[in-house]
Amino acid sequence: NLTSGMFSEVGGLSWKAESIPIRSGGNNKHGFHMRGPGKFEPLTLKRGFFAANSEFFDMLQSSLAPNKSAQLGYGRVNVTIAILNRNYEAIGEYTLKNAFIIEYSGLQLNSTGSQVGFEQIRMAYDYFDYASK
Repeated sequence: NLTSGMFSEVGGLSWKAESIPIRSGGNNKHGFHMRGPGKFEPLTLKRGFFAANSEFFDMLQSSLAPNKSAQLGYGRVNVTIAILNRNYEAIGEYTLKNAFIIEYSGLQLNSTGSQVGFEQIRMAYDYFDYASK
């Protein structure tokens, strides 16, 4: 399991719901809207590649292990994302419940470029909570 990591980008912490139009019998002036089921978007974590640290890839491999990936809930983890101020003190945190990797992208290599290689994962999760510190 990934115990801690610093990321250059975190995206996808969002929730949205459908608006369901409802018509009332006898009311031709206007309709009503009700909130439908909600949906949490996948989380994207992106960081510079560290050859000595294979935590992303190891997490992916463990979730794909034979005879275990078919077990309900196997490979799911709770992920906490701490929001830090300039002094690296936690000022809030998101906790994603029952997250699992749905996509892994290793670094792209270009011997003529001078860019830092990045690796990226996308994770699906059931829901998230937020707590301020």
